[in-house]
Order: sequence, then C-alpha cells, then structure tokens
Amino acid sequence: LTKDVKLDKGRPEYHRVSLQRAQTPHDKLQYSYHATSTGVQRSSRVLSLRSADGLMMLPRGGPLGCGQDVAKKGQAYPVLLYQSSSYAMRCGTRFSESMHRRMLETKVKVETSEKLHLGIVVCTSEKEEASGRLDKVRTILMNSLGGEDHVELVNRVVCDMEASYDAIAQRLNEAVCGPAMDNANVIVVVVLGKSGQESNPLPFRTGLDVSHVLRQMTTKHADAMAMRLRKAAASEDALAALFENSVGLVRNASSVLISCSDRGLGEAGTVVRSSLNHLVAMLKK
Repeated sequence: LTKDVKLDKGRPEYHRVSLQRAQTPHDKLQYSYHATSTGVQRSSRVLSLRSADGLMMLPRGGPLGCGQDVAKKGQAYPVLLYQSSSYAMRCGTRFSESMHRRMLETKVKVETSEKLHLGIVVCTSEKEEASGRLDKVRTILMNSLGGEDHVELVNRVVCDMEASYDAIAQRLNEAVCGPAMDNANVIVVVVLGKSGQESNPLPFRTGLDVSHVLRQMTTKHADAMAMRLRKAAASEDALAALFENSVGLVRNASSVLISCSDRGLGEAGTVVRSSLNHLVAMLKK
C-alpha cells in the first residue's frame, strides 16, 4: 500500500486499487507492486473501475476482525487482478486462480459430496395401511433428493394420528427425537391423505396439529425455505397449498427437519435438494 486505508469494522472488503510495478532496491530482477486506492468505494462509483487494476482483499477491521482499524502504508495484501493487456498484469493472479475461487470450489465439492442420511416419519390415521404407502413415499423422497448415490435411508417410522393433540405431540416427539433417528441428518415428516378414495383428500386438521407440534420442536426456522417447498408442492398439486410446511433444526441442531404432505411430494423434494446439501454441510461447522 502506498497510503493508509481505513478498514471496515463490519466485514472484509474488496478494495479497488491501481497497481504500479517497482523493482526491489537490491535485485533488479525482483519486483513488487505498489497499490494505490482509487478513492471512495461506493457501488455507485463505477467510473473508478476504469482506473483500477484489481481488487485488494482487505480483512475486517476492529477487535472482531484483524485487530487494527487501518491497513497501513507499506503493508502487503493479496490482489485479484482484472483482465489487462499489459505483461505485468498477465503474469499476475486472476480470479480463476485465486484462493477464493479454490475455497468456493472446495465448498461446493464438500456440499455436493455430503450424503443425506434420511429419516422418514409418516403421519397417518390409518396405521394398518401405512406400510404399503410408506414404500411409495420412500421412493418419491429418495428419487427427488438425488437417488441412492446421494441419499441413504436411515429409518422409517409410522406415527398414528388417531389420538388427542397431546398424544400426537408425544408420538411425534418420540419419532423425531427418539433413537430411531439417531443417525439421520435430514428428517422428513409426511402427513398422508386418506386412502380408499380416488382424490386422497388432505387431512387438514391433522396437518395443522402436526405443523403446530413441529414448530415448537424446531429451532432456527427456515420460513423462506418452507415457502419455497409449499409453492413447489402446489405447482404439482394445488391442494398442497393448504398444508402448513415447516423447516428447521431439531435434535440439538444436529438434523434438519422438514414437514410436508404426500401431495406434491416429488416436486417439493426436488426444489429443496440443493438447500439441504448446504444445510447438512453447515451442521458440521
């Protein structure tokens, strides 16, 4: 740096700088770059991009950052170079070769390679018939979440909803937080419609009870993700819009929980697949 630059205490910063190559005093074959700030860094100052040769990666300032408030003259920081026709710039580091690009690629590889360990809880008032329909639910979920290469089924539990609200709450708590889901990092609670009818009507009251109970069990509610799931399910089956979906963390934030109905289940699983990979990767941090 040729001059002091004030650091942002709230976050790291990509600071626009112009560069000038300078030879070292003791060895003319060695050289370094002197970086000068282009001035005010507002996003509206697009004109300053013309005089900038790259983005200097400055750390977050203050006690929560690097411990200093100013990047001082003479200090060295990495710079991501813009495209340039000059020889000096062509020899420099591009964004495609930068550590941030490598970090991003590593993060994507980790998240996409992280296997989902799936636990399924089926809520129904017809327990004796649920086992056959459970196979269909399992197949739809496995396929929509990426298939056997990306999803491993940990356990399946049938939860009888033919009971009072307190009993339903107790059964759901045992199914989700009990030993059956010890190895699951994703738990999907599916409320089944009634069998024996062509339209399989959604049990509206059961859906409300399940959503209310699960809402109290979860932490860090992902309401935006729940809305995406609801819209996706409704795009496959309009009646799915009547179900109150919920997404959050359970089991001391070691598992992601999703509640949905069996209507529009395939489309719902597909739309949240990438988000689930990210959430599961974050659970380990």
